[in-house]
Amino acid sequence: MKKKWKIGLGAIIVLALVFLGWREMTKGLTAAVLAIGPREIVRSFEEEGAVAAAETADIYTESGGKIISLPVQEGDSVRSGALLVRFDTQEQTFLLAQLEGEMRSLQAAYEQEKSAVDLEKMQALLAAGAISEQEYQDAVKAAESDYYPGRIAALQAQIDAVQHGLTAATVTAPQNGIVAELAAREGMVVPPGTLLLSLYRGDAYKVEAELLTEDVARVQPGMAVELRLAGGAGNDYVFPGAVKAIAPTATEQVSALGLAEKRVRVTIVPQVPAELTLRPGYTLDVVFTTERQTEVLAVPKTAVFPYEDGSAVWTVTDGKALLRPVVTGFDNNRDIVIEQGLTPGDLVILDPQIKGLKPGVKVNY
Repeated sequence: MKKKWKIGLGAIIVLALVFLGWREMTKGLTAAVLAIGPREIVRSFEEEGAVAAAETADIYTESGGKIISLPVQEGDSVRSGALLVRFDTQEQTFLLAQLEGEMRSLQAAYEQEKSAVDLEKMQALLAAGAISEQEYQDAVKAAESDYYPGRIAALQAQIDAVQHGLTAATVTAPQNGIVAELAAREGMVVPPGTLLLSLYRGDAYKVEAELLTEDVARVQPGMAVELRLAGGAGNDYVFPGAVKAIAPTATEQVSALGLAEKRVRVTIVPQVPAELTLRPGYTLDVVFTTERQTEVLAVPKTAVFPYEDGSAVWTVTDGKALLRPVVTGFDNNRDIVIEQGLTPGDLVILDPQIKGLKPGVKVNY
């Protein structure tokens, strides 16, 4: 009796296992699938870029002196000809008045000297025998002397220099722009050649990116790029740009990991959307697309696995799993082109490592 009970219990367990296996086969697997169709696949790389002004003007002082007026601040927009800096001119004004007084006195003395020597009269006296030839020649030398003209020319040069200094004491904007890097302060006394401030155009920017030498070899002037600027609440601004220039030499830089790298500066002209405001110093991502294929069938690289001497994917046909050998081609970091083995509309299982996945098993998706 006890033996029959054990046999009956074993039979029940076997039947239960068979039922569970049948139910699992009937139930099938759940898998994420991709319906493939012709699309574009690109190979690209990304680098950080920095926004800079496309046009800048550094404003220096020519004459120097004490700053008595500085009506602008960093960030101010100014028009061409607007006052930027004014220097104290009191000393130059006094000096100019003194020099102009000396000039009037010298010119009067010169006119008097010229009137005292009348060559026509001296010629008449010489002809009449009233004066000697030597006396006449001395009169000619006096009339043609460079003494007064030379002194007048030297004094005029001093006057011109002072007048130039007075003009340079008023510094105006050479172009429309935005004030940046304001180094001057009202009341400062600065020597000639001092940088006062910089102006940059607020409607023209460039983006500069430092590329590794192995990457820059695939970049050419005129190449289209994609620019991505992080926005609020996860909303990024994505807009196009084009490579304008590539630096002729590489420079050594130290990476965030402390490694020495050779990098080349690439300058990009962005097409900034009207609703987006850029400022020098902003950072953004620059995506360089180096290769592109269109109208191809492609799947995620993780969906492809080694099979025999090639590759394969799992597909779903009539609701069941089917192993499909494929020939692969062009790929990037995420996707790979399927050159043979699949047709548009095929359903490819994205995770070939699903437990229980085998030919013929029912697949729910």
